[in-house]
Amino acid sequence: MKDFFNDRVSKEDLDKIFKSSLERELFISEYPFIKSDDNMDYYVHFIDSNIFNRKYLLQEHAIEMSIAVSVFKSLYLDAIKKILFSRRNDWIKLLALDWIFNFRDLIPEDEYVNINNQYLSGKANELIRVQAILNLIMFSPNYCNFLSLYQLLSLSEDPASFYRVVNSLDAITLPIEEIRDVRISLLNLFEKKIFLNDALEKQFIAIFSING
Repeated sequence: MKDFFNDRVSKEDLDKIFKSSLERELFISEYPFIKSDDNMDYYVHFIDSNIFNRKYLLQEHAIEMSIAVSVFKSLYLDAIKKILFSRRNDWIKLLALDWIFNFRDLIPEDEYVNINNQYLSGKANELIRVQAILNLIMFSPNYCNFLSLYQLLSLSEDPASFYRVVNSLDAITLPIEEIRDVRISLLNLFEKKIFLNDALEKQFIAIFSING
């Protein structure tokens, strides 16, 4: 089998890779030619065949593949909503919200807002609530959404929540003046979270200190 970190793969190679869940997961996350090789039909067929699959890993990998190759279908959105409005575990729901984040420009606005709003209650897992708020910020980076983010992070002791903030908000230009007060509160909050490392601190400050 080819070294897929450095070489383009054939469909025959893919048949072998996709038989192993570990190889498949590594391929989806690390293969550098996933958007530029000649196998898009193979990837789309895999997504189509597994996006509704109740077998956890196959459905997870179908969602991750959809994100990796940037392929959106209304059918996929139906599968994502089915996950989010079910009693599935938190990890698959978090992945579904990541999918929503990546395809935010292709989802009807009312539907996008409603999907994320359902996870703002205190009953949801912290990371899920953080991602839902970040999704809403990407749609509308207003004061109220940033205030919700601040309120949630102020109670957080989970570095993963802060990593999600940095990785998500690094992609947009913040309305610095509109959110000035809450921006300062977020920066002050970060200084109090001693469990966060220096690299993350620099990223966080860079995002919230622009033109500050």
